[in-house]
Amino acid sequence: MRRTVFLQSGAMLTLLVSVIAWAGETALHHDLEGHWSGLARTDKNSTRLELDISRSDSEWTARLSLLDIGVRGWPAESITVDADRLVVVFRADSGPQPMKLRIEDGVLKGAWDDPRFNEPARLQLKRADAVI
Repeated sequence: MRRTVFLQSGAMLTLLVSVIAWAGETALHHDLEGHWSGLARTDKNSTRLELDISRSDSEWTARLSLLDIGVRGWPAESITVDADRLVVVFRADSGPQPMKLRIEDGVLKGAWDDPRFNEPARLQLKRADAVI
């Protein structure tokens, strides 16, 4: 009898942990989707940008617009989402340019690495669309 209760308790704990992980992932995914706007800054420069993130089924897509230099709709090469972080990689002539982002208080914050520069640009993007 004890063994049955223990096995049932273990199964319930596994189920509970799985549900909590799924709910957290779903909330993060919903929080990431949308139109984001803000600045990329280094010590010497800054540029305005917009990042559009969407998801259909399990496939993520993202497009980047660099408003100050006229780049619109630059598609991401790859997107990785884990428990607390989003990595979006854009392919350029200079090589891959990863953006490593996380949500803090409803703001996407992180860094953008471009192989041509010695320092990553700091990113701070705010949601520019209504959450549905």
